[in-house]
Amino acid sequence: MYLHDGQQPVELAEELGRGGEGVVFAVVGQPELVAKLYNAVPDGDASEKLTYLVQLGETSPELPQVSAWPLALLRDGDGAVRGFVMQRLDGPQPLHHLYSPEQRKSLFPNATWRTLVETAAECARLFATLHARGVVVGDVNERNVLVNHAGQLVLVDADSFQVQRDDKVYVTGVGVVDYTPPELQGSDFRSAVRSTNHDRFGLAVLLFKLLFMGRHPFSGGADGDLAAAIAAKQYDYAQVAERLKHLIPLAILPKNLQDMFVAALTGDERPTPEQWRAQLQTLAASLTVCSDDPLHVLPPTMARCPWCAIESLLNYAYFARQDRDGFASRWTPREQQLQELRLALAETWAPPDPTVYLLPAEQPAAVVVARRALRIHVPVDPRSWYLGVLGGLAVLAGLARLALAGVLDHVGQLAMSGGVLTWSLARWLRWRFKQPWLRELATLHTLLDQVEHSGDAWRVEAYQFRSRDRQLLKRFGQLAAQHEGVVAFRTAELERLLLDSIDEAMRPALAKVRLQDAELPGQVGEARRQALRIRGILTAADVDERQLQGLPGFTPPIIAALVQWRQALEVRLGGRKRPAARPEHRAAIDNNCQIMQEEIEVQLTELVRARQAASAEAREQLERTYQQSTQVVAVLKRHAERLLLRLREGVDHGERTA
Repeated sequence: MYLHDGQQPVELAEELGRGGEGVVFAVVGQPELVAKLYNAVPDGDASEKLTYLVQLGETSPELPQVSAWPLALLRDGDGAVRGFVMQRLDGPQPLHHLYSPEQRKSLFPNATWRTLVETAAECARLFATLHARGVVVGDVNERNVLVNHAGQLVLVDADSFQVQRDDKVYVTGVGVVDYTPPELQGSDFRSAVRSTNHDRFGLAVLLFKLLFMGRHPFSGGADGDLAAAIAAKQYDYAQVAERLKHLIPLAILPKNLQDMFVAALTGDERPTPEQWRAQLQTLAASLTVCSDDPLHVLPPTMARCPWCAIESLLNYAYFARQDRDGFASRWTPREQQLQELRLALAETWAPPDPTVYLLPAEQPAAVVVARRALRIHVPVDPRSWYLGVLGGLAVLAGLARLALAGVLDHVGQLAMSGGVLTWSLARWLRWRFKQPWLRELATLHTLLDQVEHSGDAWRVEAYQFRSRDRQLLKRFGQLAAQHEGVVAFRTAELERLLLDSIDEAMRPALAKVRLQDAELPGQVGEARRQALRIRGILTAADVDERQLQGLPGFTPPIIAALVQWRQALEVRLGGRKRPAARPEHRAAIDNNCQIMQEEIEVQLTELVRARQAASAEAREQLERTYQQSTQVVAVLKRHAERLLLRLREGVDHGERTA
């Protein structure tokens, strides 16, 4: 395909990436650029938007510096827009590769928590630059942020950003649930107009995941429904972290940043990117290095290294290092996998609340017309009225004649009989005239009753579908809790494997060896001896692994060294020698836990698919029922309007029908 950028032909080189909209290629002779070629030719609005983005980038050169901004349009030989060229980022990785522990240890082995804090500050800067020019990201998510090993960040999919030209807004059109603010949950992304305040919610989620190793600030509650938790502003990370000890404590952040997250995730007016950047830069500058592990950094306000505490609990390193005894555990809590399943569950359409039934648009008007028609009296047949009057007069004349001439007067009797017959005929004609009207009014009554109760069937179906949906969500929540519970199970298994118990026969002898005078391992200096004394660990008999855990400055390697010293002392004093746990034993526990997690993930995946299928069925059935109600309303409206007009005109039914 022939392509040009308005100035010169553009030749595409190798393919670099592929997405739902198009393919990204290298550009021959221009290594600093890449080209995005759409799968389908953009329509008029999309071409207009791309043209405006190029113009905006020319007048605002800072935009291409923070995002994959369209620099020039690519047109084919017929002049149709087929794509655009943009700046190339060297060695880009999706942002979640940096905050996901396993991928970070592999791709960014020298990264520390300071790296994540600085990256968060830089991410806030990108948003601040865009917002300053009136650009709204809209579709905020970690897949739209790339980072390289030099720490450079860039926002991609800039062609989906929301921009406004004069009075026309070019919306994003897409979005993901877990970055969507409460007020937009359930909205149609294809038409939703975003604001910078909406972006600030997505930015807060992104920053939170950077600082807390990919954990979303909303857990989804007991049933894992992330969308519902966000809509209800149930920001519950502090409580979840208290329950799940492997999570990073919220206290790792200073109070001002904790308050900013509360405002961003549950408030209406959210912190700006500039405010985030300033506070995160201050935090990064204040971090100190743990005395036991150079990859552990922490705020100076924390008395104990949170990373050492978590590693002591999990026997798992969040940063690149080996566990005790040289065993490098490859196990991970698999937070990312669980989060992706929660997101897939949240993005599935949920059956509506049965109490929220939206009346068809024409129903109120149709009901008003029908009730108005029912209040009008049925018109009287003029012929029956005249005959009734004539019959009545004949009866009166007959009575008068009989009164004057006597009861045997034949003329009076004849007048009486004729009058009665005439009056009876009038009554019959009136009855016959009313019957078609009464039938139509009965039909109108029936239609009105159907319309006024048309929502009942919809509500019953919605209740049934919603009840089934809640059962699926409840089961998902139970399995998600089991998935997270694997962490505690693994910890218990490792503790059982590595259980340190003193030989009771040797305890009296060990109690005679005072730690103050003993030759302890080299890592246990005077400061740590003082910590032992404060804790009440005074003799070799007090050196118990469980008592040592949690002591400031006592990392797993130091605890292991001190326990090994005591065990060696037991042997020298004549006690039993216990074989140390071998790496393959720990590897077996890790492997078993991973299998458990993967099996639970299979069940969770099946539940997500079951909810998707049930959701599709519910949507189809409820829509069908609603359409039936709409059709009944239309019939009622036509029938009521026609009948009301005829009732007002008082037109003879027989003549009108004929």
